[in-house]
Amino acid sequence: MIVGVIRAAREAAEDDEQVLPELRRLILETGAHRYDAAMREWAPLDPLVQEAVADADQLRADFMAQQFERAGFKPEAARDRATLAGAAWRGLQGMEEAEDRMRLIGLVGSSRAVSDD
Repeated sequence: MIVGVIRAAREAAEDDEQVLPELRRLILETGAHRYDAAMREWAPLDPLVQEAVADADQLRADFMAQQFERAGFKPEAARDRATLAGAAWRGLQGMEEAEDRMRLIGLVGSSRAVSDD
């Protein structure tokens, strides 16, 4: 599911800066966030599902790091932000309103890189 949503977001975006907002829109429109929560609940009971969840998390992390690098962050800072976004995604699974969760996760990437820090 995540591969298809990322691909669709890249195709629909007019430029690199629109990829993440487009991804957010698609996740909310398709309800993809609900599948992720269900898979996470199932994962402790089935090693294959656990592996699929880990693979999806890695795909998300790689994608997010790439987007942050394109926004001007150095690789280490991009990876750190991607890790933080992933932690927020997992940690906010219980939030009832998907729009609120997506808004909070969006704060991680809301500022562009402006220094070497």
